[in-house]
Amino acid sequence: CDQEILLGHGVPTPNSGSSGLLPIMGPRYKNHLILSTESKRIDNVRTILSSMAGTITWANGKFDIRCGAPIYDISPVSLNDSDLADGNITVRPEPDLFDGYNCVRGRFADENQNYVITDLPPYKSTKYISEDRLPGQTTGGESWMEVDLPGVTSSLQGQRIQLLLLRLSRNALSFTGKYKSVLTAISAGQIVNI
Repeated sequence: CDQEILLGHGVPTPNSGSSGLLPIMGPRYKNHLILSTESKRIDNVRTILSSMAGTITWANGKFDIRCGAPIYDISPVSLNDSDLADGNITVRPEPDLFDGYNCVRGRFADENQNYVITDLPPYKSTKYISEDRLPGQTTGGESWMEVDLPGVTSSLQGQRIQLLLLRLSRNALSFTGKYKSVLTAISAGQIVNI
């Protein structure tokens, strides 16, 4: 993804001392990979997807690859009751509350250490941990997600991806229903209004 995003601040602006800091910009996703033809194709695809928190789906005879950050279409598809074939819809969170994660730690190929696999700073969401505690419980409740990001060479990118993966694991919903033909215009992972 060529989109430049703000990675942080840290470079003093000229003649401002430490009062003004220039923004540090960088690509949203950047891949630094060597893929092997000896590896299974699906393993190579998974390696590519790991550097962008991506997903791959197969629908209507083709693969669809999406990056992890939601892409909000200019005119997202909207589904309402009139699009249902039988009037029934079931919505449920994925995963169940006690199968979810509230902390994440990952590994990446650090460009500052000659691309040696290195640990990222772990992230604990105090909000998610407190939400996951049973009533009356005051400690514990940590559930760790482990992520390997072999195509990521920047600690900042790795931290963004591991946080995004944690958020995506908490906010996933699945819905089932019988829809009319309007659903053929929608692919897995696409943002829709319901």
